[in-house]
Amino acid sequence: MKPFKAVEENRKIYHKFPDRNSVHRASAIFPIFDRELYGNNLTFLNHWRVKRNIPEIAARHTIRDQLGRKLGQVYAVLDRPKAYSIDLEDIMQAAEISDDLQTGSWEVEYFSARNMFIPYPAVVQNVYNNSFSNQVHAYARILNDFDEDRAVNQVKVEEASVDVIIDDSTDTFVTIINGPEDTDSELCIRLVDQQGAEIRATVPFKAAPYEMRTVFLKQVFEGKVDRIDRDWSLYVTQPDYKLFYSRLFAGLVRSTGDKPISANHSYYDSSAIEEYFDADPVHERHANMTLPLLQDLPLRLRLYPILSPAVLDFSAAFYDANGTRLALQENIVHWSKQETRIMDLDIDSLAPEGAASVDLFVRADESGKVPTRVTLQVCYGREGLLASSINLSMHSPYVFVPENKTGLSWMEVVGLANIENRIALCHTSPVPDDTSHDLVVTLYRDSDEETRTACLTLKGHAGFGGELSALVPDYKTFLEGRNGFMYVESKSPFLRCLSIQTNTDTGHSSGEHSF
Repeated sequence: MKPFKAVEENRKIYHKFPDRNSVHRASAIFPIFDRELYGNNLTFLNHWRVKRNIPEIAARHTIRDQLGRKLGQVYAVLDRPKAYSIDLEDIMQAAEISDDLQTGSWEVEYFSARNMFIPYPAVVQNVYNNSFSNQVHAYARILNDFDEDRAVNQVKVEEASVDVIIDDSTDTFVTIINGPEDTDSELCIRLVDQQGAEIRATVPFKAAPYEMRTVFLKQVFEGKVDRIDRDWSLYVTQPDYKLFYSRLFAGLVRSTGDKPISANHSYYDSSAIEEYFDADPVHERHANMTLPLLQDLPLRLRLYPILSPAVLDFSAAFYDANGTRLALQENIVHWSKQETRIMDLDIDSLAPEGAASVDLFVRADESGKVPTRVTLQVCYGREGLLASSINLSMHSPYVFVPENKTGLSWMEVVGLANIENRIALCHTSPVPDDTSHDLVVTLYRDSDEETRTACLTLKGHAGFGGELSALVPDYKTFLEGRNGFMYVESKSPFLRCLSIQTNTDTGHSSGEHSF
């Protein structure tokens, strides 16, 4: 893990001296899920062209089998301002890879002679079948050099913040890809209940370079646990890697039918790391998160005990569609320094009639210590069905905001006929905001450079939450069955966007935040 304040210092240098520490390779590596059950797709926007006007990017795709052996590689030039939706089968055919491949890994690398600035690309993996469609953005990658390795892996922490269900119909899985060297180690897995009692298990992890492995908690903890329904925290200690940044692909899978999943990347457990901002009493909010409410997809927020030890009070303010505050519920959760429980908030049950958005915020106690990372799982979904698992960090008034910074966000839209795309747009301002902000939404597609554009105005702490068809009525026809990308612009530096996908036949949902 890279300390958050180190990330902040890098951002300041990046904006002050844009030509220093240039980046010429961005990469990501994803697991390939069982091709007999699932489709595998990568979708990205050529944001290097759209945002930075870099005229040409080289993209290289490498496919490896489950044991990490390279099966083939293809290369393409990206020179058009559009979305790219790439199916695994297209890469396999171009690289002349046998159709016998079942699972493995898919690495994509982007190269440029010009400064790309950021070494991780805005690319989304889609795993889907007739029952669901799940999105995860870039979360693991082969690092560019040892300098980046020292920066990114300078603090070792457990991976956590994963929703856990173990019962007759649902299991929790963890997928891990080995780094570029042989590993002879183990995965240490802990389950911790609300009172802090834990159960441990060790899984041997002797793996060749790039080998991919999936473990299921029902098997790992067989005979040790009976049923879990999101009331235990999961922690995983990975091997020590060189030249590799690894998070886990983890989540829930149904054991019957098409075996739908709802999963995301894991997140850092910072509970043993003391890294704070000093709270300034001038601020009412020491960290906050604004989210729209969706009419037919209830919202739950889940905070795992993974933040730096602190005493915090959580409050919620509700706003209508015009940004008028309807209600303030103070101190709905008190968070103690040695917290072991999971904070699970049913936001819809707290919301007054007419509420269109919620602003969840925290205040520190008299110590004035605010954890630099306060992350939550954002779960939009219906009771009894798979819900989204979107990991978001609260915004803070102490985070560096460059002068004249505007809001830019881009996120994927799924073009499958049986998928509804609900869009959540808001301004997560850490300070009071009654300003009206104009937004421009541009939809890019895979087939060519044609776009669709929509405009809307949102007042601070208001939000838009609804099907994309409310903004772009013909978007499914426009996308022609392929995935696309939305590009959202605003003068507010606190713009935040989410995309939630719901299968119209099963009701299962998943989602991801924007870049």
